Amino acid sequence: MIRKILFLLFLELVILGNIEAEQVYKVTKVYDGDTITALNGSSGDYFRIRFKCIDAPEMKQIPWGEISRNRLNEIIPVDSYIQLKNVSLDIYGRTLAEVFTIDGLNINEKMIREGYCCFYPFQNGCYHYRPLEDQAKEENLNFWNDPDFVLPWDFRRNNTWTKF
Repeated sequence: MIRKILFLLFLELVILGNIEAEQVYKVTKVYDGDTITALNGSSGDYFRIRFKCIDAPEMKQIPWGEISRNRLNEIIPVDSYIQLKNVSLDIYGRTLAEVFTIDGLNINEKMIREGYCCFYPFQNGCYHYRPLEDQAKEENLNFWNDPDFVLPWDFRRNNTWTKF
């Protein structure tokens, strides 16, 4: 257990040492509704970034996975520029961040507010996102208007498929 913690701390120093807050990054790929790859122009490093505090439908959650990815791709298409804030690593070593457009739009908030992503209650420091989800539910936006929609973490728990 101690080795795992030390390894994660080392990994965090290596990865986060190359990620600069307020630095501008170029989007190079949109994987789904909460994951992108971005290029740090000054270092030339690519980072796979998982959006902090939100959870998008899985791509196998038809049709919502694709709809969520398409919406994120409309907001920040490939070759657009973003900034990262509140960068950290999760327990799996993935880079987490709040992602902003250059003009300051919080994309994490927008995806929840429009009903394309869920508030993810399993990360610390995210509860300010819950009211945005409550509003989207109240207005029956997108998947909140689908009586058959399954929360992404329930879908993952109930399906034994490999993501990669």
